[in-house]
Amino acid sequence: MIKEENILLPGLSKQFRMLREHAELKGLSILVVGSASEEIAKEFAILSENHIELIVEDFDSLMTSKLVVGETDGVTVKMMDFHLTDYEKAQFDLIYAQGSTASFERNKIIKELKRILKPGGILCVGELVLDGGSAPQFVKNIFSNSGMLPLRSANFADYFIERNFEILLEEDFTNTLHRYYTANLKKLVVAKEELSEDEQKYYKKVLKKVNHESGAFLKQGADKHMGFKALICKRGED
Repeated sequence: MIKEENILLPGLSKQFRMLREHAELKGLSILVVGSASEEIAKEFAILSENHIELIVEDFDSLMTSKLVVGETDGVTVKMMDFHLTDYEKAQFDLIYAQGSTASFERNKIIKELKRILKPGGILCVGELVLDGGSAPQFVKNIFSNSGMLPLRSANFADYFIERNFEILLEEDFTNTLHRYYTANLKKLVVAKEELSEDEQKYYKKVLKKVNHESGAFLKQGADKHMGFKALICKRGED
């Protein structure tokens, strides 16, 4: 069974557990989208008894994911643009994306995921969302600096309905964010202690991003404006 501490993504293990409890996974062709999803991909391989595809967007993520996956049977890691994959139309029964679609390219990404998902297939997607009214500038900067364009929490499901997905289940996992960012800060401290000076220079941008986001959420009040929602959707017929 997958352990929460092994999933350092917003939503932690809650999104995966939601899907596992509401979908039969055995025999499905499954695509996992996004870095830091290696443990999820390995669990899918066990539960589906099928080969799993995991795609990441950049070379550093590819190397890290391959290291984590190791010699695991049934999981292949590839580098692709999420909005322009190499997969065939209607190739997958299930696509899983946790914290990997809320970018400025979201429209293109969801269009591509819909293309490679079979009619009637399942999309399980979770994203950081904006909660409440107008967010202060520092919260907008957090997302902008991370290349993200979050949806409003109240409009999250509507976005997918407008793109011919049927919403089977919607869950709010905002209560995981405090644990998620706390774990990230702890990981940052360890990274600073263990990385060499050259490695710290190499990962300077990543470390700065993690520190900024976590600090803003935990100490500066960003928690009042940020949430996390997950959906299980069924792709409509063309």
